[in-house]
Amino acid sequence: MSAQPTRPTRPPLALLVLAAALSACCLCGAAASLMARSRGRLARAGRVAAVVETAAATPKAQTPARPTEPPSPTPEATATPRPTDTPAPTDTPAPTATPEPTSTPRPTSTPAATPTPILLRGRGQTATDPITLPAPLCVGRFTHNGESNFVVWAYYDGNRDLLVNTIGPYEGVRPVVGDVIMLDIDADGAWTAEIVPIGWAADAAFSGRGDDVSGIFDPPETGPWQFWHNGTSNFVVWLHCAGGTDLVQNEIGPVAGSRVVQFSDGPCCWEVKADGEWSLKPR
Repeated sequence: MSAQPTRPTRPPLALLVLAAALSACCLCGAAASLMARSRGRLARAGRVAAVVETAAATPKAQTPARPTEPPSPTPEATATPRPTDTPAPTDTPAPTATPEPTSTPRPTSTPAATPTPILLRGRGQTATDPITLPAPLCVGRFTHNGESNFVVWAYYDGNRDLLVNTIGPYEGVRPVVGDVIMLDIDADGAWTAEIVPIGWAADAAFSGRGDDVSGIFDPPETGPWQFWHNGTSNFVVWLHCAGGTDLVQNEIGPVAGSRVVQFSDGPCCWEVKADGEWSLKPR
């Protein structure tokens, strides 16, 4: 912005009053001299005022303006995305009660598969091929419908056991041991043999008819046992335990009595040879 012009300065007022007083007293010389000096002063004051007025009227030099930078291009307007629909609020499901933990049942042992029984049939004298037994301790059920001798031998591991030795018809159960056996059968009629692993008995008491073998059982305490047999031929009772074998009865014909039986370390099983009915039970 340019400066405003200043007003001309008036002569000092005291000088004008002095000049008028000198003129009234007719002090010509002094007045004239004083007036002359006053005029000189006035003239100088007028020149000063003129210089001041001229300076005031002269515009100030303006500083050249700095060139302005060209305006930057206005970015193109981007499309405003349309508002999306706000999904309606869904109902918050009510909390469900947490079920109490249940006790995990203890795993049970998987029962072993039952081995397939070995079935043999024949007539007359027969020697079998080697037979692999389903278990180291088995029982064999034998039958014979002939009228003469019926004899069965079992060969295994360099040994042989006489399983059956009778005359005429036969049906009975005998123990069979070993891994691989061969049977040597002497008969005059048809015969059968069924071999299965020995099972478990509920307790040590045992009863039956003819030749038989009990299931294995845990041995009871030593004590008196009652024995009964109504046959007419041999009545033989063996007690086989893991701790040893004991001959408990070896009689012919009927038996009705008691004996103390001492059981060794188990498990155990009974082996009975008889021609009639019989029973073994603790007294």
